[in-house]
Amino acid sequence: MLYTQEKFQTDILGLVTKHNIPYMEAIVMLCTEKSVDVEDIMGLITPFLKDKLFVEGQRAGMLKREPSVLEHF
Repeated sequence: MLYTQEKFQTDILGLVTKHNIPYMEAIVMLCTEKSVDVEDIMGLITPFLKDKLFVEGQRAGMLKREPSVLEHF
């Protein structure tokens, strides 16, 4: 099945909601179910999903937090 960005995002959101799991886990789960390498879906990641993954990465300590505007005052 060929995926569009919209269909991919909808399926990921469905998995996140249904299983109460992080976005990254939902992406890995969908790729496993469809027998697709995670690296092959990079073009399907929407800006919305990218933002969600970024926040998850920050919260998990995998990505450096961006300084807050208030930290400059």
